[in-house]
Amino acid sequence: MLLVAISGIVNLLMLTGSIYMIQIYDRVLPSGSIVTLLGLFGIVLLLYCFLGLFDLTRQRLLARISVRMDLALGAACFGDWISVQEHSRAQGGGELSPLQQLVHLRRLLSSPAFVCVCDMPFVPIFLVALYLIHPWLGTMVLAAAALACGMVVFGRWLTRRTGIASVAQDTILTDMSYQSRRLTEPLRAMRMEDDLAAYWLGLQRSSLVWHQRLHFAPEALAAFSKTFRLMLQSAILTVGAVLVIQGKISAGMIMAASILAGRVLAPIDQITGGWRLIAGGWAAHRQLHTYFEHYAPTLEAVELPAPTGRISVSSVSQTPAPPRGDGSQYSLQDITFDLQPGDGLCILGGLDAGKSALAKLLVGISPPTSGEVRFDAVKLSLWPSSQIGPAIGYLPEVVELLPATIFDNISRFRAEATDTQAINAAKLARVHDEIMALPDGYSTFLGRGEQSVLSQAQLQKIGLARTLVFDPALIVMDDPRRSLCRCPDVEEIVHEVTRHMRNRNCTVVITARQPCAISALNKVLILSDGRMKRFGPTEEVLGQPYPARVAAKVRALPSRGNDTSQVGNR
Repeated sequence: MLLVAISGIVNLLMLTGSIYMIQIYDRVLPSGSIVTLLGLFGIVLLLYCFLGLFDLTRQRLLARISVRMDLALGAACFGDWISVQEHSRAQGGGELSPLQQLVHLRRLLSSPAFVCVCDMPFVPIFLVALYLIHPWLGTMVLAAAALACGMVVFGRWLTRRTGIASVAQDTILTDMSYQSRRLTEPLRAMRMEDDLAAYWLGLQRSSLVWHQRLHFAPEALAAFSKTFRLMLQSAILTVGAVLVIQGKISAGMIMAASILAGRVLAPIDQITGGWRLIAGGWAAHRQLHTYFEHYAPTLEAVELPAPTGRISVSSVSQTPAPPRGDGSQYSLQDITFDLQPGDGLCILGGLDAGKSALAKLLVGISPPTSGEVRFDAVKLSLWPSSQIGPAIGYLPEVVELLPATIFDNISRFRAEATDTQAINAAKLARVHDEIMALPDGYSTFLGRGEQSVLSQAQLQKIGLARTLVFDPALIVMDDPRRSLCRCPDVEEIVHEVTRHMRNRNCTVVITARQPCAISALNKVLILSDGRMKRFGPTEEVLGQPYPARVAAKVRALPSRGNDTSQVGNR
């Protein structure tokens, strides 16, 4: 309401010039009074000062509104975007992320184009003033305003499909640039740089062509609008002169009508030039509204007793996303098992057996299609994130760190994390000494360029330290032989971490194609084609002791469709 009130005051003060023009021609010039002229000029100066003050206040108010909106929605957009990223990717949606939509909306609110939008509801004030001067003048300007608005709508319709194609082409070009940067090693090894550069140049040319097509219509409409406005002002002067000759209006009203006509068409003219920004901001507003309707953050649950690591998986099935092309219906089907605090489970299976999918289910990355996963007899979705987060440690198949300090990465960016917790986790992951050898120690910033200071093995160990930092009640390591592949002592590290955490009554789950740290684990689950073939104590599933022939049999686990129920049986 404050913004509307200030905009109304600004537009009323915009009438100052027209009224002053009428007074000059109709009152001052016929009387020849210098005192009247100076008095009117002083009043005009004061009104223009107020106009500048209110206009500045409106601009600063819009800037504050955009900042407040960003502060209010930014964290929710970022957090919810992380939590639903997998779902959005599964749906195949190519729309911008909520954060990008928020940027578009903020740019609109703080732009001159939105100021013109705020002025549009007050255009009738100037039309009424023109009608008061003479109905002919008001009708002319009203018809011109309707024509200008029609041209804006026509331009939007004309560029609708071109805009979609241009955005799609820009997305392809951006993806190609990003992926080429990520795959630089194989590209250089196979000497693909020149051929890929030629292909990229073709994509760029196509993108530029679509940009030219997209900009042609708005530029043509902007030129037409500007020319039309100048022609209208001349037409107003011509009709006004006729009316003065006929004695229907005074000479001062001619200039006032010309100024008022410019004020009617100026917002429309500026909206025409900034239509793409306005349309993008409006689309962002609609998409954000839809996004928060579907993914509105849920209220935090009540705080529960401290997690102990008791895991219950009941009849869990999961439909894969994206759908597999081999006709199978589930990536996981009818998985049921229980783990007690301090248990160590090794999930074995071949390629595409569903090991990673099950690991993600256990930590709540993706929900099951049917069945449920409970943590201490409570559904994962019912745990407060502030309480369940530190209780879970997850080492993904591919370890990547965020652009922040080593300490921030290890401490998971939690403000209450202590130095002792981060150092103890780093020591357990055997990376503390290597961190302290760096010039800045734990304050070393891992930016895009700075990560090259550390070896890949060091980065992977830091990722492991991040998993262990809060002494979690559940640790899930998804194929640690791959996630810690650059660490020469990976088997020893995993074995030591597993022993240490199980001694602290932590539940440890490891997925692998071959037995990994098997002597430190007490249970084995064998998956094949998304189905659980065997589950039980290690001695029963693999036999005791664990000879090399058993490892060889597990190493030969089928990737799909074969029964592994006899693996390891004597």
